[in-house]
Amino acid sequence: MTYEEWNEVLAGHFFTPRQSGRRVYLCVTRDLLVQLSGGRGDAQEEFIEVVREGRGFGSNYPLFVGAARWADRWRNLRFNDPEMYRYPPYIPDLALSVLAAGHGGESEFSTASYYPRLFDLLGERPVPGGYPHFDQLRDVWLDLERWANIDERGRLGTFRVLTTSSNRVHVGIPIAQTLLAEREREALKRAFAAVGLQPSFPPVESVLGAIALKHVGTDLRPRTRRLLHPDTPDEELRIALLEAISDELEDWDGVAVARDDGDALRRSRSGALALSLHVPLLGAPRVSLRCVASGTVPEEGWDVVVPKLGRGACVEAAAGWSTAVEADDGALSPALLDWTSPITAADDGHGVTFRRAGSRVVLFVSGESVGVDGYVESNRLPLGEPFFVAVEGASSAAVEEWGSASCDGFKGVFAQSLPEGWGLYRADAARSDEGVGMHFSALSAPETVQLSLVGGVRLGRTAEYFSFSPPSLRVQSARPVTVRVGSTVVGEAVETGTLSIPPAVLSAGAIRVEVVEGDEVVKAREFFVHDEFALAPSEGPQFNVYGEVSGGANGTVYRGVTVHPTPPSPRSFNVLPELPSFTSRRVVLLGRGVGEVAVWPKEPLPTGWAAIWTVPVEKRGRAAYCGPTESVPSPQRRAGANLRKAKEWKKWLYQWRKKIDPPRQNGLGKAWKEYVSFARNV
Repeated sequence: MTYEEWNEVLAGHFFTPRQSGRRVYLCVTRDLLVQLSGGRGDAQEEFIEVVREGRGFGSNYPLFVGAARWADRWRNLRFNDPEMYRYPPYIPDLALSVLAAGHGGESEFSTASYYPRLFDLLGERPVPGGYPHFDQLRDVWLDLERWANIDERGRLGTFRVLTTSSNRVHVGIPIAQTLLAEREREALKRAFAAVGLQPSFPPVESVLGAIALKHVGTDLRPRTRRLLHPDTPDEELRIALLEAISDELEDWDGVAVARDDGDALRRSRSGALALSLHVPLLGAPRVSLRCVASGTVPEEGWDVVVPKLGRGACVEAAAGWSTAVEADDGALSPALLDWTSPITAADDGHGVTFRRAGSRVVLFVSGESVGVDGYVESNRLPLGEPFFVAVEGASSAAVEEWGSASCDGFKGVFAQSLPEGWGLYRADAARSDEGVGMHFSALSAPETVQLSLVGGVRLGRTAEYFSFSPPSLRVQSARPVTVRVGSTVVGEAVETGTLSIPPAVLSAGAIRVEVVEGDEVVKAREFFVHDEFALAPSEGPQFNVYGEVSGGANGTVYRGVTVHPTPPSPRSFNVLPELPSFTSRRVVLLGRGVGEVAVWPKEPLPTGWAAIWTVPVEKRGRAAYCGPTESVPSPQRRAGANLRKAKEWKKWLYQWRKKIDPPRQNGLGKAWKEYVSFARNV
């Protein structure tokens, strides 16, 4: 294979549409090269020789020099020939530097041993001072970051230049790409699922490492296990690895893949169960249970079964967080559960399992950053912000001692919905986690600086936002830092908090956010802002005069404000009588027969049965009658009804009865109540 061919297959392997919005690591191994070459046993040797000769750069540059020269000029060529330069042309040079990081097995792995590995891989005699011109690769790595995050806007995957060493930055970059192998990243997702982690309030890095060792330690490489151990001698590598694991949780979409007993791959979708605290102006705080999803939330919400509490339902409130889980007769009471033991709930209809790990303390922080009213359960302690903490009786003395010594305004408060023997405390702010973080993981303060984008209107999983609704900046740090957007400072002496981005500093294009400590940029993120969003004519759906999606043939076709006139042929069809127009994002259609239900537009309009009720639903809904004008048909059981649809029919009529108001039309409230009463016994 030529240099150009290696460039194409390597870039196409790592940067693909399925990686959209997800972090990419350029982890290159001998096995991967064999795989990409079609199974050739000498693939690594051929690859090294091709890169050494510098083919593809049009001149006899020394190793790594050609890549650095082309990083400066390839975009101009891409402008004239975008197909030829779909990917940056220097990927093999970067891949070779990563291949050297893993060369020589697991016996030794540190920044100090990198250059000997590189010389040995190339079959060259070591020379003092490192490998010639190797430092020029840093600008190449930065160019790759710019291409992935700004040029491609994360649509083929996002990339970050990480380093494992502050003293050996150049060799730390390729080493950081090998910290987690692909199989280890898949294993970590199983660990996240096992304990019900959710990205919005993750544990501190050391706790994440302990979770990984406990739940998937046997699936990790020996080197990874050694680095995760608190007593590892290479602290810089350990910190870099823990940050990489934290990044994996941030990008996780709730899906984990495992092999079953028959060695077949099985995908499962997981979420978290989290406690939340409502603090009224008058009266005692109340605790409720919520579901949290890392991926897509179904429009109709979740119907979960919680052991000891029974069945409950909830819908999305904001950012993957649900409303309180409620049964037919009101909210489920978490006080009946054992908070010190794991809790599992399942929505079999959607194939989602929600989990919560047991704990002796439960930390509640403001839900503002995720768009939830009140306070929500968190796995890390924010310094300098108000919080509540629920404590199991045997642990209360230790927490009270810490609260008195390290918190401002710490005091006990009366609360409802707590298990027997538990107490609730509140504080205006915590100054440190000294003396308590090592005993209760939820009360551990951040060990490194964290920067995340929260809220805003985003396009899919990419880091693209509309200018009218940009994200906020969530910062967590153990020390005061400065936050700037571009060259504008938006926060000074920040430790923990959510910062808004002033409209004046936003403009269409790439936006860079930096967290600065002293003179050093310790964290950085990029996102892309759109002033407007237009569908190209070839991309938008087409509709005929009947409102059906059409390919454009036989009839007038509409796309936005564009009309393609062709005289439509007459057509007779049945419509839903008196079907109102709704601005709601979903409308539930209910027929008289058990199981006759459709949620539009997720499901098509019914053709085999007639809708009697329409219910536009957001967090609440109001029923409207759309049946025959002469009389309201009574509900009836239907032979052969689909069991899942029958349950869904009951859910909307009976389980949602307190959230759906009766119709406004005169005389129809009684008919609606007849349907609700009938559904109760389904």
